[in-house]
Amino acid sequence: MIINEDGSRTILSADSETQREAIAKQLLTPSTGTPKPGIKIVCRHIKNGDVLLLNRQPTLHRPSIQAHRARILPGEKVLRLHYANCKAYNADFDGDEMNAHFPQNELGRAEAYILACTDKQYLVPKDGTPLAGLIQDHMVSGTSMTTRGCFFTREQYAELVYQGLTDKKGKVKLLSPSILKPQCLWTGKQVGGISNNKHTNNSQQDLTLLIYIIIFCMYQVIIRNGELLCGVLDKAHYGSSAYGLVHCCCEVYGGETGGKVLTALARLFTAYLQFYKGFTMGVEDILVKHQADHKRCKLIKESTYCGTKAIQAAFNLPHTASSEELRSKWQDAHLHKDQRDFNMVDLKFKEVVNHCSNEINKVCMPLGLHRRFPENNLQLMVQSGAKGSTVNTMQISCLLGQIELEGRRPPLMPSGKSLPCFQPYDFSPKSGGFVASRFLTGIKPPEFFFHCMAGREGLVDTAVKTSRSGYLQR
Repeated sequence: MIINEDGSRTILSADSETQREAIAKQLLTPSTGTPKPGIKIVCRHIKNGDVLLLNRQPTLHRPSIQAHRARILPGEKVLRLHYANCKAYNADFDGDEMNAHFPQNELGRAEAYILACTDKQYLVPKDGTPLAGLIQDHMVSGTSMTTRGCFFTREQYAELVYQGLTDKKGKVKLLSPSILKPQCLWTGKQVGGISNNKHTNNSQQDLTLLIYIIIFCMYQVIIRNGELLCGVLDKAHYGSSAYGLVHCCCEVYGGETGGKVLTALARLFTAYLQFYKGFTMGVEDILVKHQADHKRCKLIKESTYCGTKAIQAAFNLPHTASSEELRSKWQDAHLHKDQRDFNMVDLKFKEVVNHCSNEINKVCMPLGLHRRFPENNLQLMVQSGAKGSTVNTMQISCLLGQIELEGRRPPLMPSGKSLPCFQPYDFSPKSGGFVASRFLTGIKPPEFFFHCMAGREGLVDTAVKTSRSGYLQR
């Protein structure tokens, strides 16, 4: 398209070369009619290497708009984005939409290339902690690659190093093998080390000092002369966490080097997962050993009688007190205006069932699992920081525990029941929202109902929080 001096626009035809040639010859001659000041502007398509400002709503902080270099993919109808930048935008790949803005003059382009580019946005303005970092698959891959017992032949080693440094020109100095006999083998640590070394090489000085020492699960991560000597690399080193490996590279050598290290590690970990490791999670990762399961069932059976103890402790009654007496006390506390006694019952119930939950969890996790870390892929995900938490694994393999609504147990109706399927003022913990079942073997209908109540509360909280925080920020 061409914008004439008077603001009128001429559309260029994609298939008519003669029209384009004719217009090209007339670019320097003024348009017909009264002469107007100004020049004709030719609008071209975006090319590889052009800079684009990418923005995702809601724009909550400065890194929600960053400059990226464009890579034109013919026939593609989607935006592609590197995983490392997703945290800044809070973007995921389930149908998110983003806006791309193309700077229209040299000043705008220069600002985008030098000030707004992703390499310069490594630290978040809020508190100076890193924002970009590798996620999910890369964390799993990096952890399994740098654990003890991961070896490569010369061909595999060279291929992985090449995968990490595809965009680099010149020679790459390979490290000597860590095992010489009966055959030469390199460890996964040496592959990661060479990627670091290539990017942090400085013309004035080599990275000869010990960059970084951190205690991680009884290992010291030690990198000397750009070679990872011992320790496992995980979320703390190349994730978006402070004082990690990438953060150190950014502080010492600048944001561009930090970006290159992230890129190289991402390519390397992707290649390792694609060609050598693979990653999947099966039922075997969540199964519990027979003895542990037997102990678990025994503890659950015992937990059904612990409600009486909680009531006795709440009202300071002797062990010989009858169940009718306990019920009447509880009913009085429930219907009384002053809710202090009733809250005390809640508190004592929570203490008792939390103790039961902890005992069951101790029996099952982590020694009671059928497969142990690092062979257990679910545990590998949790330990490396890729996805999930210990609470998720416990709810799958052990028990769901006490369901809470607004920080307390599910409330009682005026009839004294929490749900219609229970007796009034029932002493059993399950009537107060204690779920002793687990997701592996399924939960019962009343437990499912309690679980849905907690889930609904979470959704409502999220909706309320977003409107409140938006108004505060405004």
